[in-house]
Amino acid sequence: HDYPSLQAVDAVEIDPEVVKVARDFFALPKDPRLRVITQDGRLFVEQTGRAIGRGQAAPYDLVVIDAYSASTIPYHLTTLEFLQSVRKVLVPEGVVVSNIIGALTGPYSGLFRAMTRTFTAVFPQVYIFPVGGWQGVEDIYEQNMVLLATLDPHYRPKAAWQRKAEVYYVQQLITEDVPSFAEAMVDDPLIFQKEWLTEVPLLTDDYAPVDTLKHPLL
Repeated sequence: HDYPSLQAVDAVEIDPEVVKVARDFFALPKDPRLRVITQDGRLFVEQTGRAIGRGQAAPYDLVVIDAYSASTIPYHLTTLEFLQSVRKVLVPEGVVVSNIIGALTGPYSGLFRAMTRTFTAVFPQVYIFPVGGWQGVEDIYEQNMVLLATLDPHYRPKAAWQRKAEVYYVQQLITEDVPSFAEAMVDDPLIFQKEWLTEVPLLTDDYAPVDTLKHPLL
C-alpha cells in the first residue's frame, strides 16, 4: 500500500502458524503482488539460484533477512555459503539488508563482527546502520543493527545517503523517517580496520559458532 510501484514481493516464512497469525491479527494484505511461501529461507534461495542457473534472470532487487532473534540465531542463515546463494539471486546492483541484534564493540560484539566479516567476503560494499544511533567506537551496548550490503562496487559516503534520504522523504517516496536512519550510519574507519574483522571467524557451513559468539560467557 505504501509503495504502489513495487512489482512483486516474495515473503518466505518457515512456520505456517506465523503466516496464519500474520493474516488473522496483523492485517497481512491480500495483494496479487505478494506471494507468501512457507519454506526454509535458505532452501528457497538455493532453489531460486538453481533456476537462475537454468537460464532464468536474477529476480530480486532487494533481499531482506530478518530471521534472527535476540537469543537464537539460525546459523545456516549467517554463513558465507548462504550469502553467496543470496548474491546469486540479486540483480547486478542488488541490495541485501539484514537486521541483527548486536554490539559494535565490547564483549558482546563477536557475532555482529563475524557477520560483518562474512558479508564483506561476499559483497563489495557493506554499510552499518545502528537503529538506536551511533555513539562512537566505545558503543558496547546491544541494539538493533542493520547491515546493508550491495553489489554496487562504488562506496557511498554518509552524506550521499543523507541527501538521497532527504530527497525521497520530501517527495514522499518513503514513509518512515529514513533521514535520521541515514544519519546513524557508521562512518568511523576504526570500525572497518583489519583487526576488528580478523579477530572473529569467517562464518561458514563447516564452522559457524553463532551461539558462542552471541553468548560469550556460556
